Amino acid sequence: MVPNINTIICNTRIMQMLVMFET
Repeated sequence: MVPNINTIICNTRIMQMLVMFET
């Protein structure tokens, strides 16, 4: 199954938020 672009964007945004939160 090919992941949806929306899911990828959401995942990347969540990862960015987590990284910023940890920093």
